[in-house]
Amino acid sequence: MLYWRWKNFGILDVPAMECFFEKMAARGWMLRDARGSFWGFERQTPKDVKFSVAILKDVSMWEGSENEESRNFQFYCESAGWHFVCAEKCRQILWSDNRDIVPIETDEEMKMEAVKTQYRKQAAFTMFVGVLWTLIYFWPVLAGGAELGGYLMKSLLESNAGILVLFCILYLLLGGLAGIVSYLVWCQMAKRNLSRKMPVLYRPYSVFMVKDIAEKVFCLLLVVLFYIAVVRVTVQERDWRTLTNLLVFFIVFWSVSLFSQSRRKKGFRWRYLAAGMAAVMIMMFGMYKIDTIFDMEPSGEDTWMTGNGPFLKCSELFAGNKNAEGEETEKKEAEDREEGRSVHTRNASILLESVSYNTFPSEICREDFSYTLYKSRYKAVLNYIRKLSENRRGYEEDGDYWDGSIYIRRYSDQRGIPTEQETADGAAAGDVPAEVIYRISVLRNGPYILVIRYKDQGPGLSKEIVDSRAADKMKRLPGIL
Repeated sequence: MLYWRWKNFGILDVPAMECFFEKMAARGWMLRDARGSFWGFERQTPKDVKFSVAILKDVSMWEGSENEESRNFQFYCESAGWHFVCAEKCRQILWSDNRDIVPIETDEEMKMEAVKTQYRKQAAFTMFVGVLWTLIYFWPVLAGGAELGGYLMKSLLESNAGILVLFCILYLLLGGLAGIVSYLVWCQMAKRNLSRKMPVLYRPYSVFMVKDIAEKVFCLLLVVLFYIAVVRVTVQERDWRTLTNLLVFFIVFWSVSLFSQSRRKKGFRWRYLAAGMAAVMIMMFGMYKIDTIFDMEPSGEDTWMTGNGPFLKCSELFAGNKNAEGEETEKKEAEDREEGRSVHTRNASILLESVSYNTFPSEICREDFSYTLYKSRYKAVLNYIRKLSENRRGYEEDGDYWDGSIYIRRYSDQRGIPTEQETADGAAAGDVPAEVIYRISVLRNGPYILVIRYKDQGPGLSKEIVDSRAADKMKRLPGIL
């Protein structure tokens, strides 16, 4: 039975690895196996031994420990009195009970070139993973859909799971960028030391221990954040579907990881990549909860800021307000008909909360009415939501004013107006396309932003009445200045 320790040694941590293995051997724990960042030790009599970690330049990160290059290297080292312990990709770990034995690597320049080659591969791979995850989540921005990319960011901010995903993406990107910068700085320092006939500096054990403690604290914080943002929320809301998805994901992910580790000596195989992609697909459909993000809840559900039902209703804003055909609506009848033709959704995270309401075209709500009410304690988040709501393609500013303490800014969306080509085609077919203009009002005060969108029905529909009624409702919210 091996005793496993987690130590995330990097390419520059060769002296730290040797020091750590020697300390463990002096305590009676001899290194026997390695699996990624986990090192297995066997209980033995304490020994005063010397460890050496050699970096092979021509061994790829996709190759296992059993390859021709490694076997030849191990044969020559054992012929010189060194004993092979284990290998982890390009790192060969050996030991000797003779502390005065000739070192394995005596040419400082050759050692530096091997470390430089593997360090470059490691830094490039880390950066590639960070960029890949960024492309997966934000590909609409690069495809020319900056507006869609902005709303994707908003959807991430509206859920704790999305914030966790965003945090991990930023960590991968910043980690990859830091790796590239560290690689460039180290290469320059190594070349300078070689030109001055000085030894190349690697990361000592004391510095590595600070890095190791920081990594473990970060992982602990990540686990706590995952529990607070995902597990606790799903248990409190009794979202058993999400919990089941998480359970399935972790079972598949760890099964694939264990299978890959058990075959690690054979190196990279395409079936491992296929299994890993399957785990990624399960994660995307499980953790991100695409199916539940777009689920619509009944409009009568209590919410965090509305008390009972939606904050605004189409029948409330347009009751007594003539539509394009000059008809007047009765509020009570309107509410009854609207109840069955509306959708009400709620999203909440530690950064942003939102309530959305949409009505389908019907007898009472021909305006295609919708609104979203945002709440956040953080000004930067509110500013982002405001810019996202106001700076949309096709929006034309239609004036702004104050209604008491509520600041209102109006926009018109004329993307529904047919183009000249569409008008000509319609006329040729005997059917002239109708103009469709949407009115948008953005109301702001305190921790709230209210965005209202409805179809313009001409002069019979008073925009001032709609905005005034919405502002009156907004003034009743707690925290209004």
